[in-house]
Parts: sequence; structure tokens; C-alpha cells
Amino acid sequence: MRKASTLHMLIQGCSTVADFLELLLCR
Repeated sequence: MRKASTLHMLIQGCSTVADFLELLLCR
């Protein structure tokens, strides 16, 4: 279960970074 939680956190982090990069590129 811990592995799943860590994986979920990593995916969420990647999504956040992707959104941040999108905002930068849109400018």
C-alpha cells in the first residue's frame, strides 16, 4: 500500500510540474 501511495504522490508531483511548465510556455 505504501508503494501505491508513493507512486500516486510522484504522479501528482509530475502533473503539478507539467501544469507549471504549461503556464510558463503559454506566456
